[in-house]
Amino acid sequence: MDLKTLHLWKARINRAKSIQGEVAGIWSDSLDLYNCKFFDKVYGGFDPDRVDVHFANWYVDNLIPLVYFRDPFLFVRPRNDNYSAFAETIEEVLNYVWGELHLKQQFKKVIQSGFLMPPGWIKLGYTAKIGQDVGNIENIQKKTLLQDIKNAIKGVFTSEKTPEEQGVLDLNISEESVFASWIPSWNMLVPPGYHVVSQMPYLIEIEDITLLIVTGK
Repeated sequence: MDLKTLHLWKARINRAKSIQGEVAGIWSDSLDLYNCKFFDKVYGGFDPDRVDVHFANWYVDNLIPLVYFRDPFLFVRPRNDNYSAFAETIEEVLNYVWGELHLKQQFKKVIQSGFLMPPGWIKLGYTAKIGQDVGNIENIQKKTLLQDIKNAIKGVFTSEKTPEEQGVLDLNISEESVFASWIPSWNMLVPPGYHVVSQMPYLIEIEDITLLIVTGK
């Protein structure tokens, strides 16, 4: 990345952070209400003569799950009978993937954060090795296997990068697969002046990367 591009994105990040800063106070109050700490903050601490009644925690933990956290089943119906078998297959695949990706747990987090710190975010995508043609994965895998055999014959062994070297470690994301992961609202930044995600020229995700600490004798 050249210096000009670096300055451009630093300016965009700073502007996006300022937009998030406008709602940070509201989000903080929402979390305090949910965690039953709001009145302690407002009145300057705990008062044994004051009786606080908290409905936010009850609402989020009880009423919302009754409406939104049910176990869904995805139904696929063909437009004509010629595709009935195909529709049944797709239905089974979709429901299998729903369970495999733990989508219910991901959407629970999205909905909760959407109520407390709107909007809720989920990242969907497909992972492949850098430079891979996703439509040609089978051929690439064969070439990779042949190269591994050649390297083994030559005595050359390559090691996988550590999670710290790769960046964020997300157990919901595995190589060459579909993934869906909840993103905390604090970790998403949007450009100023936009309110519809599909119209935004870019989105900024803040990634938490664990430091690699090396100790020696």
